Amino acid sequence: MNRTRLVVRREMRERLRSRAFQVATVISVLVVGGAIILPALNRNPFNEAVKVGVVGRPVSQVQSQVSSVKSLLKAPTKVTAVASQDAGEDQLRRSKLDVLVVGTKEIFVRQGDETTDRMQVASTLAYLPAFTGHPLALHPIGAPRPQAAGRFTAFLGVILTYTFVAVYGGMVLNGVAEEKSSRVAEVLLSAVRPSELLTGKVVGIGAVALLQGLITAASAVVAGAIVGTNILHGTGVGRLCSMLGWFLLGYTFYSFVNAAAGSLVNRQEEASSMAFPIQLPLLVGYLTTIGSLSNGDDSKLIRVLSFLPPTAPVTMPIRIAIGAAKPWQIALSLVLMVAGIVVAARLASRIYARSILRTGKRLKFRQALQSAPI
Repeated sequence: MNRTRLVVRREMRERLRSRAFQVATVISVLVVGGAIILPALNRNPFNEAVKVGVVGRPVSQVQSQVSSVKSLLKAPTKVTAVASQDAGEDQLRRSKLDVLVVGTKEIFVRQGDETTDRMQVASTLAYLPAFTGHPLALHPIGAPRPQAAGRFTAFLGVILTYTFVAVYGGMVLNGVAEEKSSRVAEVLLSAVRPSELLTGKVVGIGAVALLQGLITAASAVVAGAIVGTNILHGTGVGRLCSMLGWFLLGYTFYSFVNAAAGSLVNRQEEASSMAFPIQLPLLVGYLTTIGSLSNGDDSKLIRVLSFLPPTAPVTMPIRIAIGAAKPWQIALSLVLMVAGIVVAARLASRIYARSILRTGKRLKFRQALQSAPI
């Protein structure tokens, strides 16, 4: 443990002193701060139109009355006709509508939207005398939908998870390849075991990634407090810890995979060709699920990807954010993720110990597993 701790300190010291870390931290703070401040100016992070259904009244009449109070509304509105009250309530429950106007007596709004723009639209139309001449009864209905604030926070969290896992995982790969090609690994392995060097590198670089992530998260909180935005409102400590946990799990899995790949190459130039195939599953999972955050889709493909260790760190947080993941699904995904990390760590340690000091022709994956350890 003492030798591993020394490797961790060495990795942290080198990374924290590097200009790349300092510049990347500043850029992350500026990007996240801008992502918090700019949507706050519009007060609608996804610029979603509030869908208003109408029963028992002419749509043109309602549209005209909505336009008359447009300056009071925080979001754009889209007014459409609905066949019946039952059909409108069904669309509310299935999130096809946000607000349902029934004649001149009642307005229905999706339950759980008390802090969103759609509730503001509903309450304005219900209590403004210019709309009907008298207040309308306002009824919440349907299942609650994840708030835009929580979804926007999850959007930022998944972007940061993907970026940090890819960047710092690649840093592990390049670090291992550099130590092998420069023969620094030979000097280090004269004092520590291969498993200690590998673990120390993964933990040390991971600690730097975690520090940068916390700085970035703190900048988001500060930016939100400065402009008074509600983008982070409704995102409790539990959700933030969940996103942080998925990031750590994803980083650990990909770091061991990258370390094994880095030990197989002989030249630093070969490391870049190894990085893309390793990060491809993470990229596929990210691109596949990022669209589901805005429309709330939970397809079979997304559900499958949320259980696979290479894609779960960026897909399961999205499913949690849109309220599609059940507790047993989250638990199963965590179990599979931890199992994947254990398998990746064992294979990486085996490959690393058998290939880190071997030069000449590059070892293949099967050869590294079958060859004798150093």
